[in-house]
Amino acid sequence: MSNSRQSVLLVYSSDNAVWFESLLKAARASYRLIPVPCHLSLDCGVCMHFDHENRGMIDQVLTSSGLGIHGVVSISG
Repeated sequence: MSNSRQSVLLVYSSDNAVWFESLLKAARASYRLIPVPCHLSLDCGVCMHFDHENRGMIDQVLTSSGLGIHGVVSISG
């Protein structure tokens, strides 16, 4: 991933993250599955890390999946 603006998509559970990851792979979206940054949550969990330029594709997959999420947070690259 480049040093452009970065974001993380926070899901409710690791199971949701794995399911959403399979949808992102099928859509050939560019992302990384990473631990949730501790400044966002002290709960153990994973999130999707992606360049902001890929937000449209991520949103499209999210909308079609019907998956509920905590949110999307912009972070530094």
